[in-house]
Amino acid sequence: MQDLEGKKTVLDDTAEIYKSGSARAESHSSKEHWKSLDRKGKWQYFRNYYLLKTVLAVLACALIGDMIYLAVRPKPKELAFVVILDSAMDAVTIDEYFEQSVESLGYSKKEAIINSDKRLTSSKQNVTDMQTISTYIFAKTLDIMIAPSNALDHYAQQRILRDLAETLPADLLAEIPEENRYIYHYVPEKDDPEGSVERDIFVGIRINHSAMVEDAKFTTGEVDYVLSLVATGSDDRLKDIYGIVRFLIQEKEEEEEDSAEKENSTDKENSTDKENSAGK
Repeated sequence: MQDLEGKKTVLDDTAEIYKSGSARAESHSSKEHWKSLDRKGKWQYFRNYYLLKTVLAVLACALIGDMIYLAVRPKPKELAFVVILDSAMDAVTIDEYFEQSVESLGYSKKEAIINSDKRLTSSKQNVTDMQTISTYIFAKTLDIMIAPSNALDHYAQQRILRDLAETLPADLLAEIPEENRYIYHYVPEKDDPEGSVERDIFVGIRINHSAMVEDAKFTTGEVDYVLSLVATGSDDRLKDIYGIVRFLIQEKEEEEEDSAEKENSTDKENSTDKENSAGK
């Protein structure tokens, strides 16, 4: 600040002595008015002049805090990415089974997740869907493919699906009966790598009677769904993927048999208790 003669002063432009007389009077009047108010009057004064500004400031801080939290919070670990082709199943039910399979591996919903795409078809006439599937495969993001068996043949012939006989752990392999093994007869084509030989390949697991399909399917007839593992998927998460496969292929009959056994056991216990009571 400079005075009238152009000399520098130590006072700021906003110093009290530079305020106009009306501004100083208004400030003094506001302070005196505040002091004269009782508790109820001060609350009313605050509501009239400052409450809205305070609320807006708090909301702004909360919004900024949420944005920062969303940006820095740990994201759930993706255990697998699944594509379901030609799905005639309820998406919500499928997601529930995916969540249960995550929990069966000891993860919470916040810690891990299975991502999926259930909207695609296997029709070669649908160029967009074919391009999307190809992108997933060659980007090495797709781990599990669930589709009708005839839709999987195209990918089996292209050697895109893993040979489960060579991939699955021995204990999981032993749990899959022969009738649930989808075998593709591979015949080399002229453009296939040199040395390719004709052979049968275990490319998928039939899950027609799995609890997931039985609960999620819209139709009452037979649904020929097969679960396969994609060869370009991540090897680093195969351990979790095996656990997911083990959960998803569980058949509904097994759950019903367990329930029936529990009911029979309970009935026997009740009968024994009644006989003991009668004997007394």
